[in-house]
Amino acid sequence: LRGVGEEWFMGTVNLLPDGRGTPAPVGVAGLHAYRAQYFRDIEKAVFGEVNYRITTKLKATAGLRMSEIQVDYLQVTNGAVFGNTGGYVGTPAPPAVVTDPRTGHPFANQPGDPWFNVISGKQKEKPVSPKLGLSYQATEQNLFYATYSTGYRPGGINQPAPPGNCAPTLVALGITTTPTEYFSDKIASYEGGAKVRLFNKVQVNASLFYIDWKNPQVSQRLTQCGHTYVDNAGKAHSKGGDIQAQGRFGPITLTGSVAYTNAEYDETVLTKVPAGTAPQVVVSKGDELGSPKWQAAFSAQYNFNLLSYDAYLRGDYQYSGKYLRTPGPASFSYNAVSYRGAATNFVTVRAGLNLGRVDASLFINNLTKEDARLNVGQSPPSLAVTGSTYRPREYGLQLTYRY
Repeated sequence: LRGVGEEWFMGTVNLLPDGRGTPAPVGVAGLHAYRAQYFRDIEKAVFGEVNYRITTKLKATAGLRMSEIQVDYLQVTNGAVFGNTGGYVGTPAPPAVVTDPRTGHPFANQPGDPWFNVISGKQKEKPVSPKLGLSYQATEQNLFYATYSTGYRPGGINQPAPPGNCAPTLVALGITTTPTEYFSDKIASYEGGAKVRLFNKVQVNASLFYIDWKNPQVSQRLTQCGHTYVDNAGKAHSKGGDIQAQGRFGPITLTGSVAYTNAEYDETVLTKVPAGTAPQVVVSKGDELGSPKWQAAFSAQYNFNLLSYDAYLRGDYQYSGKYLRTPGPASFSYNAVSYRGAATNFVTVRAGLNLGRVDASLFINNLTKEDARLNVGQSPPSLAVTGSTYRPREYGLQLTYRY
């Protein structure tokens, strides 16, 4: 049994028509909102792996994982924000609100109250994930390998788009509601690589990979009302490679890594709409999945002796290339404001002294004052844009005590 999770949430907001937050007694027409959720997921799995030594240097690996996943969901809503503009009727019998939405109607004396929406869903999947691999230990310090592996990510249930707020957007898309569920996505990964020691000083690890992705889960945003949900988007692939190296040359230690990833959707996916209605684009063939193509990291450390204590000077640099946050301009969830993410450069320097059990160091984070926007959000027609960035340049003293 991998894991069992169960949770529920219930909240009520009763406001008078002035909208100033004054509590309104149940039965008074106003801006009422109520939501109760119940969610349960159960996952069972058995897995195993076998290694077989073909020769003293060549080894084969075979593994298998079989799973069963079940997800249950129930939601009860009321209020203008959920598309129910009427007030509650009558006076509820005690207790006014049940503590568990599975045990009955929120108002015990009104089982037929039309102002409540009840939405439920259930999923059950049985994914099977095999793994195969070969590794060749050429020498004690040099290893070459190739692997084929598969994996999956469980599906789930979406909270429906609030029709009161999202009705214009849904009408424009030709749909009445967003998908109530999304399904697991599956990958098949092919990787080959090497781990070698050069000149007995430099350790180098390198790999190439190709990933075939079916039904990738993609977050979609109804830009006119701000609601987000998850949908499956056909097929995609990711390919690339990376190289890492570390070497020590006397008192100086150098490390570096460079990675390249090209991840794109392989087909155009359209919204599912009634016959006679023009579908909208979810993602287009060639749209990027949102990961930077280039990433790199480098560091250098100089160790020396100061007043009979071990001391060091260190610098770290991290680079992440530009990327795209949303599907392309043809997609209904495209947003020109948040579409492009800029490349970032982050530098840290540190000077430290080892005083036995105490390690003291002075540091400067974000030496170059990098301020690229990392997360950007905007929901038209509002002109407000939200975002975040790195902390500004930061100086500090850090003391570490070992006991």
